Amino acid sequence: MGNGYWIHFENEGESDLYGSLVNEMTLQLNEGWNLISGISESIAVGDISDPSTIIVPGTIYGFGNDGYSQVNTLEPGEGYWVRANDPGNIILTSN
Repeated sequence: MGNGYWIHFENEGESDLYGSLVNEMTLQLNEGWNLISGISESIAVGDISDPSTIIVPGTIYGFGNDGYSQVNTLEPGEGYWVRANDPGNIILTSN
């Protein structure tokens, strides 16, 4: 839970993913780049709890049709790259 994954599909289409609802999650980040996922609800990047300020500002990226881009919101079912300047924990919570 909380890890991001790349999934390669041979053909364009959609796939359903099933699991339990997750309203809060503590993620352990390593120094450097980390691939994470969000929780069951959208969460604004500004609402990520980063008590030790380990996230490097402006380094949360998603991947879409136009390649990598900074995001303002973590969406359920998506993966994101985030850079940390030190190892530590962040907390994602739905409002």
